Amino acid sequence: MFGMSCKINISETCKRASCIYPSFCSNLNYSHRKQKKLLAEARNLSNIRHIFISSGIRFDLALKDKDYIRQIAEHHTGGLLKLAPEHKSEKVLKFMRKPGFKQYEEFRKFFTDYSNKIVKKQYIVPYIIVGHPGSTLEDTIELAVYLKKNDIKLEQIQEFTPTPMTVSTLMYYTCKDLNGEKINVPKGREIRLRKALVQWFEPQNRKLIIEALKKAKRNDLIGFFLD
Repeated sequence: MFGMSCKINISETCKRASCIYPSFCSNLNYSHRKQKKLLAEARNLSNIRHIFISSGIRFDLALKDKDYIRQIAEHHTGGLLKLAPEHKSEKVLKFMRKPGFKQYEEFRKFFTDYSNKIVKKQYIVPYIIVGHPGSTLEDTIELAVYLKKNDIKLEQIQEFTPTPMTVSTLMYYTCKDLNGEKINVPKGREIRLRKALVQWFEPQNRKLIIEALKKAKRNDLIGFFLD
């Protein structure tokens, strides 16, 4: 969000919890112009060989400027670009106050297609969190099915960790969402089962995957995951 700002300069007094969720504020200047200008000037310096952006891109904002995505793909990707869809379940993404999964897929397709067009082998690595308050085992199975169908093998998985002054931490400790409704807060072995599902390709996770699927009454997927 480099160079982005409030058009009417009320960011300190605005009552909105977020400039970008659940929708972009009409007063947000979300232009990537300043960042593109900075990157262009930097890469044109005689003593600069490469400038790589490996993570941190808000794909929902980037989709507002396809030229920015082209510039990142052409000049600023070292082979792997990490993006944070966080999850596959739309329900869980709402708890996280993150953009919908379709926007991640739209960015991924555009970035991949353009990379192929300019004949560069580079890939997107999704950043995933398991155990977020409000998520269920069924939500994680939905995520794991997506990962396996697309042969995505993630070596690193983030477990949800309570962080002071965040809405997610509030939900973690109260076991309620922002409407006061009770929600599931996974802990202990349930987290272990979810990590096993998301890392479906690890041989040592086979027993945990079977346990998780049986617990969710999804025996029909055992063959799918262990094939």
